[in-house]
This record gives sequence, structure tokens and C-alpha cells, in this order.
Amino acid sequence: MAEVKIKDLIRKLVFQNKHAEHEYTEQMANIVFDRNDTAIENAYTESEKIDTKIEKINAALDKKDAKIKATTRDKKEMTTETFRAAMKKLNEQKDILKGLQQTTIREKMDRGFPALDTEIKKYACLRHLVWRLVEVSDFPTTQHDDGFLYADEDAFFNSDTARNFREISDYVDDVFGRPGIKMENEMAIERFIKNDAKDLGLGIPEKITPQIIVDIHNALNVKRAKEAEKNQELSETIAQSKIGIKPIRDFGDGFAMYRLMPDTEYYNEHGVHRNLKYESTQMGICIGDGSQAYSKKILNEKENQYYTLRVPDKNGQMIPHCTIEVNGNIVTQVKGTANGPVNGNYNNNGSRIFA
Repeated sequence: MAEVKIKDLIRKLVFQNKHAEHEYTEQMANIVFDRNDTAIENAYTESEKIDTKIEKINAALDKKDAKIKATTRDKKEMTTETFRAAMKKLNEQKDILKGLQQTTIREKMDRGFPALDTEIKKYACLRHLVWRLVEVSDFPTTQHDDGFLYADEDAFFNSDTARNFREISDYVDDVFGRPGIKMENEMAIERFIKNDAKDLGLGIPEKITPQIIVDIHNALNVKRAKEAEKNQELSETIAQSKIGIKPIRDFGDGFAMYRLMPDTEYYNEHGVHRNLKYESTQMGICIGDGSQAYSKKILNEKENQYYTLRVPDKNGQMIPHCTIEVNGNIVTQVKGTANGPVNGNYNNNGSRIFA
């Protein structure tokens, strides 16, 4: 298959939003060449002055080069060194002026970047990353006479390099999906990469490579999967903490006494009361550890009643601090955590339990 320019392959691979690509190019050009922005008019004027100086330097370099070529053979050895030194000095001045010009343009682009739409900012950050990372990619390419790098299209799209660039695109989407995202320019995406690497325990990379971004993205996915699993478990635990209990006394400070209700709908497939099992797990006691003994007692509500002193935590989970068994009119058991005594802070000197 014929080779295709790498830049066209990359564009086809990750730059799917053609509108954003067009708008970024157009809007940034408008920002750079906007003559109505009085705040940057002086900077624009300086840029024009730099262009004029560079033109004069180029003309001076051409003249000196012509003089060197026109110098007679006898005098050339003596004059060439002088002319070359002068050309070197002019080239150094030219580089300095070009640097100033680029700084002026960069400052103007940074001023306008925050006002761009999110999709355009996202495109700009992805563009910055991809073109930079193409340079460090190990995918085989060939340079043609036009100076551009080329590669086989099928081989490229099936390569690890292409998969990495797709993950990089997904990572940029991930960053822009975070709440309160602020991106002052397209290069700021590198700050997020380094911060993510640090937060995920991957260390701060000295050099950003495609593999580093892939590792970060994978680590983020693993972390979020664990968080989602943890949140799901928490949601289930919160729901379980409220199943099959009925408040019988509210103490006005968050604490309340609840009775475990005898309805069979609150029992699991093993015949164990769901909230009794929860009570057992949270308190570290055997009342709902899997056997049906206590769960069967709850059904005989005339003879056995079970109560729990609970208070909601910040997530709304009802946390037990005391388990009480009543047989008839007699309190037969009062258990704190791990079958120990009830903590006085929760018992309020007995006023809650025996109120």
C-alpha cells in the first residue's frame, strides 16, 4: 500500500472533530492578528518592528555573502574570517529577534486561549501533545523529498503507536471531563500529566512519552473502577443498614433506638434477617453470623425482641453501637462492640438503653 504523510494519518486517527480544528486555526489567527485589541497593540507594533529588523539583517547577510564570493583569491583568506564573524553576529541578532517575536505571539495566544470553547481547547491540547509525541515515537517512517515523514497506512493504524495515540486522545477527554477544569493554554495539559503521574504513585516524569500517558490513563481507570466498586458496596451497605428496622425512640441528637422487625420480607435466601446480619458485621458479634437461631427468634415477636441503638454517619449509613435482646419483659442481653460493654459516650450513662 502507498505511504501516507504521518501528519495526515495522525489527523485521521485522533482529530475527529473537524469543526474544532477549523475553529482553532481561525480563532487563534484572529487573536494573533487582531488590531482592535488595544491591550496588545503595542506588542503587535513591536512584532512588526522585529519583522522589519529581520528583513534588514537578511539583506545585510546577502550583501556580506556576495562580498565574500566576489573577493579575489588572494584577499579571500584574509577577508572571509572578518565577513563570517559579522554574519555570525547578525544571525545571533536575528535569532534573538525571532525569539522575541515568538514570545509576543505566544503571549497574545495565551491571552485569547481561555475564551475559546471547550471543544476547541481540547483539540488544541491534543494537537500539542500528539505532534510533540510523534517525534519520540518508534514507529518506522521514511522521509520523502518534500521533507515530510511518511508511513504505511495499514501498518500504522494496526500498530501500538496508533493504539497509544487513541489512549492519549481518551486521556485528554478525561482531563476536560473533570469539574472546574482550567487550561490557560494548550501546553498546560503537560501539568495535568505530571500531577496525575505523581498522584497515582508513578513519579513525576522527566520526559513525557506516549507510554507514560497510557500508563497514567490505565492507572486512572483502575483507580476509578475500585472507587466505583467501593461506592457500590457503600450504597448497598447504607441500604442494608435501613432495611427491616423501625424507630421506637428518637433521642434528638442523632441517636435513636430501633427495633428489628419480624417480617419475612427482610430475610435473605438463607433464612437470616438482613439487618441482623448487618448488625453482626458492624458490631463484631454472632447474632447474625449466618445461623438462623436469632433470626428465628425475631419471628416469635411475643417472646423475643431485638433492638439496636444507631446514629447515621456522614454518608447516611445507620451505625449500630449497642444490641439489646429482650425475652418477654426481661432484658437478657446488652452488647457493645465485640460483645464488650457499651461505650458510655453512646449509652449516655444508661439513659438511652433503659429509657
